[in-house]
Amino acid sequence: MSMRHSVFALVFLSLSACNEPPGAPSIALSPAAPTTTEDIEVVFVSEAADANDDALTYAYLWFLDGTLQSDLAGPVVEADRTAKGESWKVIVTASDGDLSGPPTAAEALVVNSLPVAEVSVSPTAPLSDEAVVASASATDDDGDAVSFVIAWSLEGDDGEVVEGADLAASKTTKGEVWTVRATPNDGEEDGAAAVASVTIENVAPVVGSVALEPTEAREADTLTAIVSATDTDNDAVVLDHAWWVSGSLIQQGESPTLTGDSFNKHDSVSVIVTPSDGFTDGDPLESDSLSIANTPPSLTGASLDPTEIYEATTVTCVPAGWVDDDGDAEAYTWAWSVDGADIGVGTETLDGASFSKGAAIACTVTPNDGEEDGAPITSAAVTVANTPPVLADVTLAPDSPAEGDTVTATVGATTDDDGDAVSYHFAWSVGGATSLAGVGFDTLSDLYFAKGDAISVTVTPNDGTDDGAAVTSNTVTAVNTVPTVTSVSIGPDPVASTGTITATPSGGADIDGDTLTYSAQWFVDGASLSGVTDLSLTGGTHFFAGQQVHAVVTPDDGEAPGLAVTSNVIQANNPPALANVAISPDPAGASDTLACTHDTPTDADGDATTAT
Repeated sequence: MSMRHSVFALVFLSLSACNEPPGAPSIALSPAAPTTTEDIEVVFVSEAADANDDALTYAYLWFLDGTLQSDLAGPVVEADRTAKGESWKVIVTASDGDLSGPPTAAEALVVNSLPVAEVSVSPTAPLSDEAVVASASATDDDGDAVSFVIAWSLEGDDGEVVEGADLAASKTTKGEVWTVRATPNDGEEDGAAAVASVTIENVAPVVGSVALEPTEAREADTLTAIVSATDTDNDAVVLDHAWWVSGSLIQQGESPTLTGDSFNKHDSVSVIVTPSDGFTDGDPLESDSLSIANTPPSLTGASLDPTEIYEATTVTCVPAGWVDDDGDAEAYTWAWSVDGADIGVGTETLDGASFSKGAAIACTVTPNDGEEDGAPITSAAVTVANTPPVLADVTLAPDSPAEGDTVTATVGATTDDDGDAVSYHFAWSVGGATSLAGVGFDTLSDLYFAKGDAISVTVTPNDGTDDGAAVTSNTVTAVNTVPTVTSVSIGPDPVASTGTITATPSGGADIDGDTLTYSAQWFVDGASLSGVTDLSLTGGTHFFAGQQVHAVVTPDDGEAPGLAVTSNVIQANNPPALANVAISPDPAGASDTLACTHDTPTDADGDATTAT
């Protein structure tokens, strides 16, 4: 061995020599007195001490009645390994991995498990004339045989105790509460007593008979249940009435009556009466069924609708105050009279085919509920009034009248249900004011309107008795009449190329009396000049020598232009100039021949010239 290895060996031996074993732990078993249903577990009161602060582990040795249980190595013995009367001991030793400390022991004895009891009673709700029997059973975790002590006690009476499982009916009275206690014993100890209680019930009351009155009933009747009932215990009896109508429960309670609000004709009504003495309900008893008879309907009046009747009116007979105690659907039969005579019409309504104006109309209505008629009732008579004529429409033409036109009103279709002859009243409106253009006049001349006026007419038809509804026509507005001009001439002709041509319109007129203005469209050699609208045209600027000029002139009344008129055509030309003209001889005698001398003519346009 080398020197290095020798040093390490010495160090190791020195450290090992210094280790000390751990001390003994302080332990106990829990629970200290276990039953066979409880695990036994090691509880450390204090851990083992270790001077070297080493981590410690523990070893467990378990002994059953002094015999080592080699298959148990942990701190717990499960309950299924134990039985009553066994002694369990454990030895615990602490170890630091090298050395073990001194052992510590703890021991526990498995004690007896108490039996657990249950008790039931029969019957669970005994009457005062019935015996009650208690039945007990128990479980015991140790499997011990269990016996019972059973006793009955009366609540509120400490002195009344009945031993045994049976409680005789002679011992009980209704309303008492009896408690039974069954105490189990496993041969060693008593377990907790099982407890059950019963309340002694009384004998229920009895209904002897149930009948309904009246025996013939209608919707307006109130049914009454006539009942006889007895109670063995002489308790006061309260009766519950369950009223059944055609298989449905309608009303339930103490009331012995049922009103017609709850049933209808032909319903089958019965009542089931259940008695109660305040403790127990007796058996129910049902009455015989009663069939509800029909009640005929009635009316309080009848009237005609509408109350104002005309030839074209369809009149309805309106019954009032229908009453039917059975709530049946309303149904009626009808009869009509005209001027007091039955006309054989059996419908709810009557139209003008059966009457004319001036006739007196009445109806008779009879109510019926599907089974029976009620009493008939007749309305007051109403006289058929005159029907005013009806005008469909009125149309004015032309749509845009001008000065010189006549506006004509065309009356549309007119009907009069009575077949009366119809006349018309025309009321014209011009510019918002009603004019007196006449009654019966269907035309309006231009004497009554000017351009811009809104024109309409309201026409009222009349059948000799009444006016019909007035109908207003469409509105037409008088329009402007465009101005005219007869002709246009331009001049002078000829005109110099530096001169001014003027257009002169003739015969300008406006039927509305408007002031006219004129505008000209100038053409030079057939081409339109742009931007020149005056009635004059300047030469040297807009036209030159040799060019042909004409104008198209349009009159305007301030609202609209009239028809344009085309002028004559002229051609611009500068006349030639001639200077120094003389007659020779001068002076001349009677026998002289005169000669005219002159210079050669000049022409600003460069035209060839001649002189005459």
